[in-house]
Amino acid sequence: YYEGFVVDITARKRTEELLTHRVAQLQALYRLASVLQQHDDLNEVFGEVIECAKTTLNADKAFITLVDPDGRMKVKASLGLSKEAERTIEEFLLQSPNAFLERPLIVADVAKALELGSLRDVLLSEGIGSYLCVPIVSQGKVVGRLNASSSHPRKFTEDEINMAQTIAHHLAFAIARKEAEEQIRRSEREFRSLFENAVVGIYRSTPEGRFLMANQTLARINGYSSVEELMALDIPTQIYLNPEDRERYKRLMVEQGFVADYRYPIKRKDGSIGWVTKWARAVKDDSGKVLYYEGFVL
Repeated sequence: YYEGFVVDITARKRTEELLTHRVAQLQALYRLASVLQQHDDLNEVFGEVIECAKTTLNADKAFITLVDPDGRMKVKASLGLSKEAERTIEEFLLQSPNAFLERPLIVADVAKALELGSLRDVLLSEGIGSYLCVPIVSQGKVVGRLNASSSHPRKFTEDEINMAQTIAHHLAFAIARKEAEEQIRRSEREFRSLFENAVVGIYRSTPEGRFLMANQTLARINGYSSVEELMALDIPTQIYLNPEDRERYKRLMVEQGFVADYRYPIKRKDGSIGWVTKWARAVKDDSGKVLYYEGFVL
């Protein structure tokens, strides 16, 4: 005969599965955080976000929609979604721009979700049984949606919903950083254009008398054809005609921190003498030491 005993290990097996899945979630989030730190290209970030969503949410399909500059919501990246479905989703969002904006949309059974309207048919045609959509909020404004789905009807757990929101938050951070970088680049281009095309001479120089930066107009005022020539000059001896004008200028910068309508003669490259008027300020450190001068010249 046989004898023995049987132990129900269902609970232990379930615990092991949950632990394995949790480890996979953490690894996916770690990879996503690493990509966010290392890459400036949003397309690479989108790809990692999609993979992270698929892994952490037990999803079969995932896609990201973002608002374009023209105000239209576009599918920026997808996994498992057909091009036809992407176009249809974009058309739906064009007609219903405020759909699912403020809070997560959780659909356990797409076939029964009549409130989805025409989107329901699109999801069903893609073999989507359950659907999760969370808003991507950047700087207090909804800029897109993170979408994930499973092929069969099921309830998304609270942990999965929180995970989706965490991923959306990471993506929102990447988008905000990219926008900030673009703004900085635009500001730099605008400043450079203003600096280079100004009708007055603009400069920054050290108290010792070397240029740190100067524009073409200042070079032209001093009789030089290029900024490079001007940058190589010793200001006290090669630009000022009278050494006492330079010393008085430095003294005023220490005493009052600026000069206005400061008029003095200069030596031009060809040896001729010209008169200029300067407006400038001293930039100092916390102890009051002058770091450099900056201003403009007419």
